[in-house]
Amino acid sequence: MLDKKVHFKLVDFRAATNNNEVEARVKVKIGSKTFTEISDGCGQVDCLDKALRKALERIFPFLKEVKLTDYHVSKKKGKNGASSPVIVTIIFSDKQGSWEQESCSPDIIKASLFAIVEGFNCAISRELTRKA
Repeated sequence: MLDKKVHFKLVDFRAATNNNEVEARVKVKIGSKTFTEISDGCGQVDCLDKALRKALERIFPFLKEVKLTDYHVSKKKGKNGASSPVIVTIIFSDKQGSWEQESCSPDIIKASLFAIVEGFNCAISRELTRKA
């Protein structure tokens, strides 16, 4: 059985689009170490994924093998308008299999990032369980 341990903490993040440039910054704490990474990409979610990976791969290099294989957004039932909560579902995979993470927020970027964070935590748990 997988442990539900949190292997890192998302301390802070920022994602911005200015004209045609998209950039994200994440700050994570792994144990007693804090890492800050910046990345650019084709959208805010892509940038956040890349920046988070850069930070985490310093300690967990096996995350290079983790792929985001599907990304889906749906509106939470019963709410209307642009401030309605959305549910982001992400399917991840590695050489050993696949898993799904969901997050809900009125902010699609936050919901996406939180699902990615949970997906990476799950990937770390899976790898540590395999090595145990």
